[in-house]
Amino acid sequence: MTAVAVTSSGLTVVVSNATPSDLETVWRDAIAHSGGWGAFAIGPLSTTQVKKNSIHGSISRAVTVGRTLSAAAGSDVGALATSLGGTVLGRGRVIDIERYEDRVNFVANSVVALDVGTGAVTRLEASSEYVLVLVDGEPKVSAPTVIAVLDSRTLEPIATVDLRIGANIVVLGLPGANWWRADPDRLRRTGPRAYGIDSDVLPEIGAAPGLREPPGMDS
Repeated sequence: MTAVAVTSSGLTVVVSNATPSDLETVWRDAIAHSGGWGAFAIGPLSTTQVKKNSIHGSISRAVTVGRTLSAAAGSDVGALATSLGGTVLGRGRVIDIERYEDRVNFVANSVVALDVGTGAVTRLEASSEYVLVLVDGEPKVSAPTVIAVLDSRTLEPIATVDLRIGANIVVLGLPGANWWRADPDRLRRTGPRAYGIDSDVLPEIGAAPGLREPPGMDS
């Protein structure tokens, strides 16, 4: 199989006869040193492979979440989380951020937010995505549950690389697709340890509306 990637700097990488692990290693290294993102193309897949290895309804779910967020400005964030099948995990002002390079995940982040009202401390462990949430040292949610960080005033999502000290945030846990948990190997590849974080995968918080499992998979 031949695969091609083009980075944001214009670098083109063509890889032939590589294992999935080798392919990811080559592409990650190229993208990490060429702007941090790129487009890629791989060989064609059969319809059987697509059905088995796709999360049906993910685009519809993304559209639903986006529309719900757009209509939620100024509303109660707890009600927003509930409407999406999730929960509020923590909130507060960001008081510390530690960023360091990571060979596997480009960059790793450890973020601490303090709720000045309750004194609760929320800690986020992340790479390019949020992976683990702890409140007062107790693990609450981990990938593959979706962890979303929003600006507490505007409810705009904040990416890991855009968090800054002094930002007022609210952290939501939103249910992911059961597809990730239906197979131990998938779960191993998406849990905290896959990101170099010493934590077990935590239970899902609920069922995600609009996410259907591929045919033949347990729901």
